[in-house]
Amino acid sequence: MSQKIAKIGGWDYDLATDRMTWTDEVYSIREIPPEYQAGFEEALSSYTENSALKFRETFQRLLNEGGTDDLELEMITAKNRKIWVRVTFAALQENGKTIKVSGIIQDITERKNAEKLREDFERIRRHDLKTPLDSMFIVSQFLESKDLSAGECKKLARIIQDSVYKLLNMINLSLNIYSIEEGAYKLASSPFDLKGLLKRVINDHRLNIDARKINLSATVEGKCLNEDATVFEVNGEETLMYSMFSNLYKNAIEVSPAGEKVEIRVERKDEKYTVEIKNRGRVPSEMNNKFFDKYATSGKKGGTGLGTYSAKLIAELHKGRISMTSSDEFGTSIMIELPRNL
Repeated sequence: MSQKIAKIGGWDYDLATDRMTWTDEVYSIREIPPEYQAGFEEALSSYTENSALKFRETFQRLLNEGGTDDLELEMITAKNRKIWVRVTFAALQENGKTIKVSGIIQDITERKNAEKLREDFERIRRHDLKTPLDSMFIVSQFLESKDLSAGECKKLARIIQDSVYKLLNMINLSLNIYSIEEGAYKLASSPFDLKGLLKRVINDHRLNIDARKINLSATVEGKCLNEDATVFEVNGEETLMYSMFSNLYKNAIEVSPAGEKVEIRVERKDEKYTVEIKNRGRVPSEMNNKFFDKYATSGKKGGTGLGTYSAKLIAELHKGRISMTSSDEFGTSIMIELPRNL
């Protein structure tokens, strides 16, 4: 019973018979029926390529030298789930020759996922969290040292509020990425006005636009976003959609050459809609095939490589798709296609 709770099982391999023996819990971890019998190569085939190589090298060293070892490896179960396992090795020798290798296998997926979540948050903390924290610190010093009018205090209070909102968005983004990756996220879809959301995204990055003297063009079905008061209703989880569009828009501003144009175009397409975010910058060629990969970044200052990755996760969670094209002639375009109803 305790083995099941801890997800630990035992294994041994007899060199004379080429027979791998597992306890019941190992069968459970591997998600295979207990009547299955495997030789060494068959057992090894369930590990990922890199993990299989580590297992083989360790096993061969123990055959030659004896001793023990302990590895953390990635395994693909019979149900095609990728998990992490801890595998220990102990060589049994007779007359200086290894005749059997045995050990334990423990499912450590939950621990590895928790470590990954901490690593993701640490990446965000080291880079993105520093900017809003610095802003709040500077504003607090300014409030303490100056005699300010009520209007000036309100402006500074808004800066603090914006910084807090950004902090919360970054923290939630890290938590949501982990949950979506694990297939545990429950989408809370409801109707919302896409125009209102995009106006909020644009307003929240107005300082970046002004600082880089970017010319913004935002249209919905050919009409200027700010001049069209009609509602463009779609379905989805509004907070996730805000995170996706905010990250993509922020990226477009940061990589756009100063003084150039950034465009947002929304179009209706049957029962779907598209949002295109364009800028005149060029994605480095080495990033073309990994633009949406986790941690992929091309040296952008403060970049974590999570913004575009999370955008892809969020789009796919909403049964949509996202793509990128980039060239010297036309700049970079991010195209998101989403269903209007979920």
